[in-house]
Amino acid sequence: MAAAAMELGKVGFVLKHSAAKELLTAIGQVLQGKSFTSPKLRSEDWVEQRSRVVQFSKDLTARQRDVLQLFAEGYSLKEIAGRLDLSPKTIEFHKHHIMTAFHLKTNSDLILFAVKKRLIAVELEAHHAAYN
Repeated sequence: MAAAAMELGKVGFVLKHSAAKELLTAIGQVLQGKSFTSPKLRSEDWVEQRSRVVQFSKDLTARQRDVLQLFAEGYSLKEIAGRLDLSPKTIEFHKHHIMTAFHLKTNSDLILFAVKKRLIAVELEAHHAAYN
């Protein structure tokens, strides 16, 4: 998230446990048109975060597509994990990153995203008949 914020231009990034003096310094730097980053953050962390932002802002990976499709088809995390021979934590990781990368807030958003990506088809006639 911080790496993405840095893409916006001159910003200040201070860790929540930083001293008040550091916060004031950050505000002063940004007001002068400069960026400020807490000294406790290593530049290597920014490079890694930036590469993750780029990776997840592109299209879905093959594994993400699999997870998304199975989730949209109604399988639980545990069932998806079993089908893909992965741990439930790994499935949760993929789900989280899909939702973060594509700004999805709810499971319904995730399912609609799968429909838009044409990973699942919606049969409106069958759906309509079920409610009549």
